[in-house]
Amino acid sequence: MKTNRSKDSGSIPVSQPVAASDFTPNPEGPELPPGLPGLSNLPRIPSLPIPWPPLHFCALSLPQGCYQLSISTTYSSPTILFRSFRIGSLRVENIGTGFVISGDTYRYSFFDLLRGEIPSFGPAEIPVYPRSRYGSYLKATGVTIPKFSFGTCRITLNLDEYDYTQPAAGGFDGTFPTTPSRAMKIYLTPAMPPSGYSGSYFTGQVYIGGVLQSGMSVTLAWVSDRYRKATVEIHSMTGAVAPATVGTEYFATVYAKANWDLTVKTDPTPIPSPTQAPPYPAGWVQPTYPPGWTATSNWGSNFAALHDLMTHLLDYTSIDLDKTWYMHLLLVPAAMGDGRGVMFDSINVPREGVASFSDDGYPSSQSANFGTAANKEQRDVPRAFLRSASHEITHGFNQIHQENEGGADNSIMTTTPSVADFLATHGGKFPD
Repeated sequence: MKTNRSKDSGSIPVSQPVAASDFTPNPEGPELPPGLPGLSNLPRIPSLPIPWPPLHFCALSLPQGCYQLSISTTYSSPTILFRSFRIGSLRVENIGTGFVISGDTYRYSFFDLLRGEIPSFGPAEIPVYPRSRYGSYLKATGVTIPKFSFGTCRITLNLDEYDYTQPAAGGFDGTFPTTPSRAMKIYLTPAMPPSGYSGSYFTGQVYIGGVLQSGMSVTLAWVSDRYRKATVEIHSMTGAVAPATVGTEYFATVYAKANWDLTVKTDPTPIPSPTQAPPYPAGWVQPTYPPGWTATSNWGSNFAALHDLMTHLLDYTSIDLDKTWYMHLLLVPAAMGDGRGVMFDSINVPREGVASFSDDGYPSSQSANFGTAANKEQRDVPRAFLRSASHEITHGFNQIHQENEGGADNSIMTTTPSVADFLATHGGKFPD
C-alpha cells in the first residue's frame, strides 16, 4: 500500500507493474550470468554437433503471495569469518501480463546472530520485524521466467534497492534516496524446501553491476498467499455502536480482497463516556478531557482527546508493535457533521489509532446523492458505515485519498460524498 506522502519528506519508492519475460537465454550471448559457460565451452558428445546438456523445458513459476527473504553476506579476514544479514519479506502480485513485486529488508549482524536476537518465523508466517531494524525497500524492475534453458533453470529478478535513513528519535519522517542505492540482479534456482515449508523455495546468487557477489547468497521461501498481516482491535464507547457484518462482509473480508491477512478483535469492555460516573471497569483511569467534553462533542476536531483516550485503553501498553502491526479503532458517538471518522494518530510515534463516529452520518448538505441514507446516522446505514470505518483503518495503514491518486471512484479510499456522487453518474446508487 502506498505511503502517506503528506507525512513523509523526500522521495518514496513504490513498486510498479513489470512485464514478465519467458526469454530463453542465448548461450553465446550476454544474457547468461557472468561466469556461466557459453555454448562453445559446453561439453559435446563426439557423435553429435550440439552441446550437452541440450535445450530443455523449465517448469518454473513464481506464485503470488508473501515470501520470507534472506540476503546474507559472508566476510572473511585472516582471523575471523562472520556474516551480515538483510532479512525481510518479498511480496509478489500476479497481474496476468506480469507482476508487481516489492520487498522490505531489515539489517542484522553476525553479533546479533550470536546473541540470538534475529527473529525466526515458522513456515506459514508472514514476518514482522522491529521498526528500528528497517534497512531498505526493494522494487522489481524486471522478471524473467524462461520456458527453456540449456542449463540450470533459473528465475531472474532485477531489483532496485533503496536504502532507508531512519528518522531522528521520536520522528515519523525517515527518508529514501531519490535514485536507487544499487541495482541487483538475482538468479533464483528452485530448491528443496526446509522441513515444514510446503511452498516454492529458491536459493540464489546476486550480481551488482554485472559482478557476482561471491560472498552473498539469497534464500526465498513462499509462506502465504497474503502479502501482509495486521491486527485491528475495535473499542466502543458507551453509547456508540460498532459497524456490523454486512452479509458475509466485515473488515477481514474487505482486506482479504487486497490480499491482506487481517485479524479483527473486539474489546469486550465498553469505554466509559466522558460524563460517565464511577464505578469504572477494573483498571480504568478516566482521561482528562477538555472542559464540558461529552460523547457527542466534535471528536473529529480534537485529535489530542482521541489520542489521550487511546493511551488509556486497558490493553494499550501490552501491544508490542515490533512484533504485531496493530491498529486501534475507537468508536465514539460524536454528532452529525463531524466527518464520520478520522485518522487522528499523527501526534506521537508510532501511528496506531483511528476513530469512527457512529452518530455522525450522511447530511444532505454534503451530497445530494446520499439517497436513502440522507440525513441518517452511520449506525442506521450498515453498508456505508462499514465502508467508512474501513476507510479510516486504511488511512492508519498509510493510504491516501483516491481523489489524490487518479480521481474519485467507488473504492474504500474515496471520501464518502465523492462515492455517492460517483455512483450517481455511473449507474449506481448510494448506499447500495
